[in-house]
Amino acid sequence: MITRRTLAASLLATPALATPALATPALAQTTSFVVATFGGLFEQTLREHVIPGFEKGHGVRVQLELGTGSTFIPKLLASPRRPPFDVVHLNDDEAYLGDALGLWAPTQPLPHLAEIAPTLRPDRVPMYASIVYELPLVYRTDRMTAPTAWADLWTAAAAGRTIGIPHISNSYGLTFLLIAAQLHGGSEKDLSPAFPALQRLGSVKVFRGVTQGHSMFQQGEIDAGLFYGHRAQQLADQGIPVAAVAPTEGLWGQRTGLQIPRAARNPELSRAWADLTLAAPYQQAFAAGLYSPTNTTVQVPDALRPKLVLGEARVGRLRWPDWSAINPQRDALLTRWTQTFGG
Repeated sequence: MITRRTLAASLLATPALATPALATPALAQTTSFVVATFGGLFEQTLREHVIPGFEKGHGVRVQLELGTGSTFIPKLLASPRRPPFDVVHLNDDEAYLGDALGLWAPTQPLPHLAEIAPTLRPDRVPMYASIVYELPLVYRTDRMTAPTAWADLWTAAAAGRTIGIPHISNSYGLTFLLIAAQLHGGSEKDLSPAFPALQRLGSVKVFRGVTQGHSMFQQGEIDAGLFYGHRAQQLADQGIPVAAVAPTEGLWGQRTGLQIPRAARNPELSRAWADLTLAAPYQQAFAAGLYSPTNTTVQVPDALRPKLVLGEARVGRLRWPDWSAINPQRDALLTRWTQTFGG
């Protein structure tokens, strides 16, 4: 069972968007609205295309706190009755973790939920998902022939290729740990076979975040590994010789969205922001950066369509880790990871 103690141990160009069609709350004493969210291009898109319209429409000042779910959730646990954030942007593993800890408000009947792909709605994942990713096998085309299976990573390693392994402090790192476990007799409930399997890869490089992984592929430090599909596309668009494939054992996915903390200070504003993220204009702004939308009404230029995860058929082929089974193991997994690969 997840406890506060074990959690603390394991979690060491578009115009400003219009506000959604929700009633504007009374804001006589409201001066700020705190959004916990990611940095980088995510933050930039919010500041340029989302925040100005929201502030104008609701008469509120939006304050961003940058980080990840691993930094946001402990702060929510420390102050459950007075959460420090009005909304929290996170990935699906963190959404499941917060749900198990009772951190989220009940699902709200938001107007734009009906436009979200059925497999990405809150009854399938405990958050309001606004972005969906593919996690393909990415490889350097100048270093190796096209792989067809996840198992080919071990063949490539035996041939002297350097495999990139994402750190399991990230959700996609845990996903690759699951893939390695399943290839060697394990499952979501037993990830232990992954560790000796990863050691057999030999010459590996661990990247702690997507920026480091992006740099390693770009500089030729790694030849293959699991990586975000949209990041691989960005590298290819820059002329870097990389390509992505959907392995025969299955293509895994990840969802990003937000949740409303239980006892949020400004529940009407929190619902308004949540519904805004589900609306087509918000997701269209992110699609320009190759973040694939969950809203089925989003219109994107023809040139971008092949680069995005669009349509129920494409989303439907994705596999999703059973985070309810994986999350309780995070403390033990991180301990074994450190023993095996260092920090």
